[in-house]
Amino acid sequence: MSIVIGGAGTGKTACLAALHHAVEQLQDRKDAVLQMALAGRAAKRMREATGREAVTIAGFIHTMEQSRIMQATHVIIDEASMLDVASFYAVLRRLKGRANLVLVGDDFQLPPVGSGKILHLLAGREGLPVTVLDQIWRQEKGNSIRDVARAVRKKEIDHLPIFEGPADGVFMIAPGEDAVRTTCEVFADLGGTEDHCDICVIAPRRRTGHGNALTINTAIHESHFSARGVANGLAGKSGFCLGDRFVCDVNHWDVDLMNGSLGRILRLATSDEIDQSRRDRAARGAENGDLPFVLVEVDGTTRLLDRRHLASCSWGYALTCHRAQGSDFERVIVFLDDDMDQSWLYTAITRGRRQVVLVGTPDQYRRIVRTTPKVDQRRVALDVLLASHRSSEISSHA
Repeated sequence: MSIVIGGAGTGKTACLAALHHAVEQLQDRKDAVLQMALAGRAAKRMREATGREAVTIAGFIHTMEQSRIMQATHVIIDEASMLDVASFYAVLRRLKGRANLVLVGDDFQLPPVGSGKILHLLAGREGLPVTVLDQIWRQEKGNSIRDVARAVRKKEIDHLPIFEGPADGVFMIAPGEDAVRTTCEVFADLGGTEDHCDICVIAPRRRTGHGNALTINTAIHESHFSARGVANGLAGKSGFCLGDRFVCDVNHWDVDLMNGSLGRILRLATSDEIDQSRRDRAARGAENGDLPFVLVEVDGTTRLLDRRHLASCSWGYALTCHRAQGSDFERVIVFLDDDMDQSWLYTAITRGRRQVVLVGTPDQYRRIVRTTPKVDQRRVALDVLLASHRSSEISSHA
């Protein structure tokens, strides 16, 4: 096992491509490296960066054939800060110790939603080869996202310019009397109502507290999308409209739709598409059930969904920071909250590629930057078990 850690812009993606190239040159084949990530968008980025197959961790665990796993001599897990104990255990069970494992990620990002803090702990563990990428190779001009992210990591307080519209860099806007309304206005100012925009609001919580993702999603939908109408009963549990963006809340293996997948509703399915789906199901010996009735785009590919699929989705304009982790967006709006910490803000800011807008006050920004990450308080047993295992090894060789 080896580990590669580094912040935004330090060359982690270049390392992925270099590893593929080196292994393929040495072994003279293109199936020696297997790569995966927890989030679908992160796996998509791996495919784009390397030109090679990449899967989600769930896909690797549940659907990948053992013969393909046996071909791999090197396995890469990207965005490994999101990796929890249960997922890591399942991956190791499938690998059965047959491959070199490389964990790639940023150990200052949020820990996983589930138990443990695999990357955060192993990155500081003696005896494991750890490569730290600490030089930024591609630097933007002016008030860059990476400059601000590095300052947050060092607990340095940057003066942020006031948001005035689309531009590159990190900006701040005062919340006014209604921070949710301000967030909706910024969303529209950045082009969030356009069909092919790439914008995400990072919310402090999913359903509770001020500025939660559900409240922001509802406000954005009602302000900018509900006027498009609901076509022919195109209402899942959240009343989707054509053009709505959604996030899937469960796994649907039949249509390759994973928990956390982000998509957009394009149009109603045609009668020909519905008939073809009926024939495909009959050929597979599957029951008809609900026939698909809507065409959606997910991670750059289109697919047909039925009511069962849509019923397990919710609006995807605003996500929690944990949900957005592993993804990046052209523009990001961050809803500041006093209960958030330095790691949360760092993770939220680094979701943006071109522009980040913080909705909050300078005092909130300063407090969050100075709040020690809660991951430091998470108690796990892995380090104790590893220390015990190491002591046993030393004793056996003495």
